Amino acid sequence: MVEKSLFLAEKIKFAQKKLILLSILIPIYNCSAIKLVADLHRQGLDLGVEFEILVADDHSPEPVAGNEGINRLAYAKYEYLPENLGRSGSRNWLAQKAQYPYLLFIDGDMGVRDAGFLRKYKALLAEKTVICGGHFYESEPPEKERLLHWTYGRRREEKTAKERNKRPFQGFVPSNFVIPKALFEAIRFDESIRGYGHEDTLFGDILREMHGRDESVRVVHIDNGLVHLGLSTNAAFMDKVDGAVQNLIRLEKSHQFKATKLQETAAQLRFLAPVFRLLPLSFLRKRVMGTRNLRLLDLYKLGVYFVGV
Repeated sequence: MVEKSLFLAEKIKFAQKKLILLSILIPIYNCSAIKLVADLHRQGLDLGVEFEILVADDHSPEPVAGNEGINRLAYAKYEYLPENLGRSGSRNWLAQKAQYPYLLFIDGDMGVRDAGFLRKYKALLAEKTVICGGHFYESEPPEKERLLHWTYGRRREEKTAKERNKRPFQGFVPSNFVIPKALFEAIRFDESIRGYGHEDTLFGDILREMHGRDESVRVVHIDNGLVHLGLSTNAAFMDKVDGAVQNLIRLEKSHQFKATKLQETAAQLRFLAPVFRLLPLSFLRKRVMGTRNLRLLDLYKLGVYFVGV
């Protein structure tokens, strides 16, 4: 890592240029952000733009001590939050602290593989435009206890920009995206959504509504992916599935929210709801973890949904 004291010349140079003003915001929980920050920091310096990197540890029970070293980097700051704010709250906290007009949100368990990652975003920054870079997974499968997350990610989440741009608002995910700060402040993530899942779906739906009133508000998807490194265990992944479906049900009741494929499928099969409620969900859950069959996973989600509505 390079000490802040070595960068006076670069600070003067950036102050003179002021071409782009970018805040890179990284919420983390129980993970190290050291390599991610170092890679982004190097690209920021090479780009010759004014930037900052803010890392917020969302009150991890066992924070990685090495993350404190981020504070030795020029234009970078790490902070351990005194309480857990959740996925929405920690992102909102970071946005509030950001000093620059463009916000690049990156999840802490991502990795940079493209030396031109920041340069691609820099070329497209525009008012009222959200740019989503996407993410992908390693080609080599992980150990068996993490295969479910990897299988789901490879088959369901990895999509080209062309595919995502067919339904740009539904394709919004918060793991890697840029948004003008003024636009973000008009939306913010809904902090009533606790736990895992669908705070991003609601965010994308609000953007869709804003686009309906003002066509200059856009979501543009590009091929500028980060690699998803933080694979959950099979059991933890299924816990996230449960939490996401429960959050979806709460959103449906509180916001009349109907924007997901699961809800579309449930509406078509509503006449079968009594049958789905009889599914042995605990058994099905074990089968999904053991077989990694994504059609079984879809069936399980429908069962959890129909039990909850």
